[in-house]
Amino acid sequence: PDASAKILEAARRVDGARKVTLIRALGRIHSRDGVPDLMTWAKVDDPSIRDASLAALAEIGDPRSIDLVQGPSALLTYARCLAENGSRDLSEGICRKLLSSSTAPSLRAAALSQLADLRGEGATDDLIAAVRDTNAEIRAAVLDVACGIKGDKVTQRWLAALQQADPNLRAGTLRMLGQRNDPLALPAINGALSDHDAAVRIARWSECC
Repeated sequence: PDASAKILEAARRVDGARKVTLIRALGRIHSRDGVPDLMTWAKVDDPSIRDASLAALAEIGDPRSIDLVQGPSALLTYARCLAENGSRDLSEGICRKLLSSSTAPSLRAAALSQLADLRGEGATDDLIAAVRDTNAEIRAAVLDVACGIKGDKVTQRWLAALQQADPNLRAGTLRMLGQRNDPLALPAINGALSDHDAAVRIARWSECC
């Protein structure tokens, strides 16, 4: 706390590159006391001070700066830090905003992962919806995240979705279910041996091995 107060006081007294360095330090030490000043500096004309302040606010994850932090990457950092500070609803809202935007697949995949961390089993419907995305990176990220969410209800939801999926998606879902080692999925995995699509049958054999 003493260090945070001293860094903040020093940042108030200087300008230019020295101020930017101290602002970055406030972000790295998650200085909640510095938030009001950072919110003011995030609106100045100097782009280096403004950008450093916005980045620091994202790292601190304080709800007071919800209307200031912008940009997909900064928002993702902000959502993670909000959740760490207990503002889980705000974090979830940002993740859903990123998922519905046209941001880069890697950032959308990270938002899905953050949403799953927040909601656990409650994120299953979101994952099932996202696994139908046209982007292969998103689909792979969904199945990777889904592999870590256990439970009979979750398995049943994926088994229901499996019946409506195209062959490539069925194959990926089968691999995910096999990796979860859930006995409830065993009949569907064994049934894939007779699937008319070769990719699905191969996915079944890969889980056998």
